[in-house]
Amino acid sequence: MNLIDSLLTAMTLEEKIGQLNMAATGYAITGPILGDEVAENIRAGRVGGLLNLWGREAIAGLQKLAVKESKLAIPLLFGLDVLHGHKTIFPIPLAEAGLFDPLLWERTARAAAIEAAGDGITLTFAPMLDIARDPRWGRIAEGPGEDPLVGARFAEAKIRGFQGPDLAAGTSVAATAKHFCAGGAATAGRDYAAVDISERTLIEVYLPPFRAAVAAGCAAIMPAFNSVAGVPMTAHAALLRDYLRRKLGFEGLIISDYNAIPELMQHGVAADLTEAAALSLKAGVDMDMMSGAYVRCLPDALARGLVAQEDVDAAVRRVLKLKQNLGLFDDPCRRVAPAEYLAEAQRELALDVARRAITLLSNRDILPRSRQRAGSQYSSESRLCWGLCLRPPATGPGPMPPWFCPGNRQGGCHGLGGLLAGRTPWLHQLGGVHGQPATIGGQRQPLRGGARRRAAQRLGAASGRRYLWSLQPAHEPALHRTKWRLSSLLLPVRSGSARRRLVPGSAGDADRRAC
Repeated sequence: MNLIDSLLTAMTLEEKIGQLNMAATGYAITGPILGDEVAENIRAGRVGGLLNLWGREAIAGLQKLAVKESKLAIPLLFGLDVLHGHKTIFPIPLAEAGLFDPLLWERTARAAAIEAAGDGITLTFAPMLDIARDPRWGRIAEGPGEDPLVGARFAEAKIRGFQGPDLAAGTSVAATAKHFCAGGAATAGRDYAAVDISERTLIEVYLPPFRAAVAAGCAAIMPAFNSVAGVPMTAHAALLRDYLRRKLGFEGLIISDYNAIPELMQHGVAADLTEAAALSLKAGVDMDMMSGAYVRCLPDALARGLVAQEDVDAAVRRVLKLKQNLGLFDDPCRRVAPAEYLAEAQRELALDVARRAITLLSNRDILPRSRQRAGSQYSSESRLCWGLCLRPPATGPGPMPPWFCPGNRQGGCHGLGGLLAGRTPWLHQLGGVHGQPATIGGQRQPLRGGARRRAAQRLGAASGRRYLWSLQPAHEPALHRTKWRLSSLLLPVRSGSARRRLVPGSAGDADRRAC
């Protein structure tokens, strides 16, 4: 008999239901109910996880309470919203999504996971994957924007970053894809309002990011507060049980949103809290966040025949399985040891991403640049310049090598002419005279056609590295990477091939070359 079967055999009904209960501690209030006293409930086995708690000492103390003073010594889950960084803060998800760079998305999630795990967190309520097309909706900032393909790639990258190659590692946290689903289509953009969309729109726009999340091995999924076609997502058996579990084969944990189960009564689908708890469990919600509905009402629901013992056992098994996958049974305090990471490298990554995420919202006679204006403003008034930016390929899981430009590793390079107007600029060197072409390999090279490739090849031959080339704007003197939609992306070479652009048909799609 394996560990999970042994625990299920030894547990009382109260202890089983306790594993389905995620309580709040009050460190951060993300909902309408304050956390009550949790220590006694932990000792009694009435809590399976805590949210809104952080800090190694606080988490270590409660984890030791669970494994040393409760009967079954089952460790706790510790969940927190780690949306765009933990100690080191990165741009909001919407800004990151505009980079169209899965590798960078993964790196920022990995950095956040390392910091959060070092603080004792085992579960993050991220990534948020709501596709948003109504500017009135106030939570657009949390998600990947309006495109389902970008949302799917964003989901994959973030889950790889948060969970790492080994979920049991001390630097990994379980990811929670939320909010399943269609929250961004709320009526009139009012958060949590009803959603009424066609089946085709649901399948083609709002479900793809979650399909991608499941395929990427996401550990948990959180249903949305809203209803879809009149059915609240917390009780939507057709989407949670039939679609997620049966069609997509999702075997992970489904966690309710904050106090969402009692709100089924406000939705009008449950007469009382017992019915609300039964509807949620039958639909596939394994863990009740904060409301205490399962603890208080599932025994009554069992007595009334609204749920079966097998429903409870299946949910408990999934909670225990996640704890086992996280390595908590082997070492409950693995994630409360000081994390080994370079804070300076984390900050450099955050600065790099912030620079690249800058977006031109209003074009007030800035672009395109004419040759005459460029000659005066690029060299004096304006700090924005166009250039050829080269970067060594990734060679491992550590920090990426720095970006630089040929002829000047510390600075950017710029060219005359309007790139967006279709003219390719010459390569220039900040260390020399503005307007004078730089030399690569002893030759003056205009950046046209194969010359760009040859320039990168020569640079690679000199340094023993391989490069991808791309034309994109850069700031002087420190090469702040501000990316424009019409420029092609520069990505490091991995596995000998260049990554494809995320947005099919956009300008620059065919411009990337592997050297």
